[in-house]
Amino acid sequence: MDEAVMSTVNLLSLAGCLKNITLQNKNDVVQDLINWYVLQRTRTLFERLQEGLSSLSVMDSMKAHPETFKPIFCQETEKLTA
Repeated sequence: MDEAVMSTVNLLSLAGCLKNITLQNKNDVVQDLINWYVLQRTRTLFERLQEGLSSLSVMDSMKAHPETFKPIFCQETEKLTA
């Protein structure tokens, strides 16, 4: 386990996960890391996008007419076949 922790020490440090990792708390550490990687790491980018869209009142228009903006921000899913 020490080897696994050492190989991810930079990522754990970036995530602010500074606690001592043991077999007992490994699942908690994994959950904390997932939360940071998926949600916290990208929060600033989403906030900047929101601020940019708000600066020209685009965000207000998007909130008022979400279906109009859906094709711009969301692609139709294509069913994969193999």
